[in-house]
Amino acid sequence: MHPVLAAQLADDFCCTVQEVCSPAPVFSVLEAREGQRRYSAKGDFFKAAVAGGKLIVAGSPEMAAWCRERYAAVNPAWFMEIGTLREIDARLAQDGLRIATAHPFFLPAHPVQPDAGGMEVRWYEETEIERFRGDTRFPQSYAFNAFAPDELGVSLSVGGEIVAMAGASRDSARMRQIGVDVRPDMRGRGLGSLVVSLLRNEIERRGYLPFYGTSMSHAASQRTALRAGFAPAWTELYAERIPE
Repeated sequence: MHPVLAAQLADDFCCTVQEVCSPAPVFSVLEAREGQRRYSAKGDFFKAAVAGGKLIVAGSPEMAAWCRERYAAVNPAWFMEIGTLREIDARLAQDGLRIATAHPFFLPAHPVQPDAGGMEVRWYEETEIERFRGDTRFPQSYAFNAFAPDELGVSLSVGGEIVAMAGASRDSARMRQIGVDVRPDMRGRGLGSLVVSLLRNEIERRGYLPFYGTSMSHAASQRTALRAGFAPAWTELYAERIPE
């Protein structure tokens, strides 16, 4: 497992790096910890990840104990199957919670040297990204989330018109998450992987670990990650409060 990812998961799941890197599953009590990735003001209630071939779970003492009893001997490779997710969701409902989302995440696997092929490449630092707030062309590139600020962006333009955009959010002190948008009429030409590659290389140059998350059913997005030199690294889910 990448050492930066191991350190991040230890913070996120309230355990130690040694526990993350050991072969045994981890079931810990979730609490606020400095350095955790955080995506909302409400905080986290339950999360689970499969990384490095092992299961890592954090939640309330009761939920952690319940998961240990149910899943300690389960093959982690099959943990995110729909039957297990239904079972977890039913147990979470007893606490007024539900599964919010589950995603595969990708890390850099091999170097890529992108070639813009004459297209204009433009970079945007954190203060310049604000111009795109409310711009419906780039919903995946920039989240405008106070807990994961948009820090860096890059666009590709043809004839003065932006055709692809990628943005990086500061999800933790160690890691930057990449999002990407390609203009609908320009899709299928490799522009997504190109702009992601540009951003990935710059993030690494600045000393951070880039990562890429997408939907389990978004094959096109997953191909973008693969073509940009990423490979699947871990899968993660988290819970949210059921609205009243």
